[in-house]
Amino acid sequence: MAKGMILAAGQGTRVRPLTKDLPKPMVPILGKPLMEYQIEHLARHGIKQIMVNVAYHHQKIERYFGDGHRWGVELGAEHIHSVGSGVNRGAGLHWLKRAH
Repeated sequence: MAKGMILAAGQGTRVRPLTKDLPKPMVPILGKPLMEYQIEHLARHGIKQIMVNVAYHHQKIERYFGDGHRWGVELGAEHIHSVGSGVNRGAGLHWLKRAH
C-alpha cells in the first residue's frame, strides 16, 4: 500500500497575519483547510496511509483531522520539536519505510 507524508510543521510566517493563531495547513481556501485538499488528493490517488509532521498549533490540526476516517485514510501525526541546536525529525521517515 502506498504511503504519503504531509509536511505541516512550519509557522507560516510569510502568510501572517493569517497564521497568527492558526497553523498554515488550517488556513481556509474556499471554505475548507488547505490540508484537507491535500488529503483528498492523496486519497483519490490511492494513498490511504498518511503521516503528517506537525509542530506549530498542532492541536488544531489534530482536532480537525483526527485519525482521517472522514476521508477514508489512516492519518498519523509526527510531532517535531527542537533538540538542542537541531530539530528531532525521523519518526515519520521510519513509518514510511515500514512495510505493512
